[in-house]
Amino acid sequence: MNAVEEWKQEKHPLDVVEDVKAYAAEGLSFEEIEQRAGEGEWERLKWAGMYGHGVHDGYFTMRTTVPGGRLTPEQAEVIGEVAAEYATALEESGGEEQNAVWGDAFLDVTTRQDVQMHWIELEDVPEIWARYDEVDLTTIQGCGDSARNVLGCPVAGLDGHECFDAQPQIADIGFGGETVDVDDPEGTTNEDEDNIVEAMHFGLGGSLGSDNEFLDWVETAVPADAVIPAIEALFAAYVDERDDGERFYEWTRRVGNDRLRTVMQRTDANVSGGVARGN
Repeated sequence: MNAVEEWKQEKHPLDVVEDVKAYAAEGLSFEEIEQRAGEGEWERLKWAGMYGHGVHDGYFTMRTTVPGGRLTPEQAEVIGEVAAEYATALEESGGEEQNAVWGDAFLDVTTRQDVQMHWIELEDVPEIWARYDEVDLTTIQGCGDSARNVLGCPVAGLDGHECFDAQPQIADIGFGGETVDVDDPEGTTNEDEDNIVEAMHFGLGGSLGSDNEFLDWVETAVPADAVIPAIEALFAAYVDERDDGERFYEWTRRVGNDRLRTVMQRTDANVSGGVARGN
């Protein structure tokens, strides 16, 4: 078991959320936090969307999750207000001119459709979370060895050529969507009983970082009502078969696409029942 898994066994990472509130109330320094909770606390803090900001004691980079990359005007306004009020740099690090283009209190849009800000002080985090709660925003699981954000196509629901809006069906596995014919229409037809249903293509094995690789489209044209059973089968097999410390994408690459298809198809759902209709 690697160090991260050991730290997760010591304390559930999401328990750190309440601990952050206590640390802020007590005004603890980074050193005092580590003395109390151990070095694993820095990994668990990522589950709360917080990275230690270099060598500056008490400052964090904070990441806000934006599921599907969609923000309401109210949410965007609150993020901007929080950044302007709290994400300000030390004078020794540039102050109002910390960034040559954006100045101070700027925001980063990440590759996972999150929004992150810098120079957040620990004592301000509970207030930021309270303001986020008012508009249904969160930083929870924004970083670290967690589910992270749920990604979606930026033009879902807007593209005039899409088969259907996949935004409500986004998930943490790569998906593509279209309408398909089904070879076993019983229980899967739409209201018109014409054997045409929504379906998803399953992409597995992709990753970012130093081990980056594009996903493989392992199974295509999976009828929508078979998607959840297929996901459940994949996760159950992963839990049973993974090596110590092996991540989901690593497992999918190791066992190979044929094995993944077998796992998905052994459910009672009609996983292979979709037939792409073409253009």
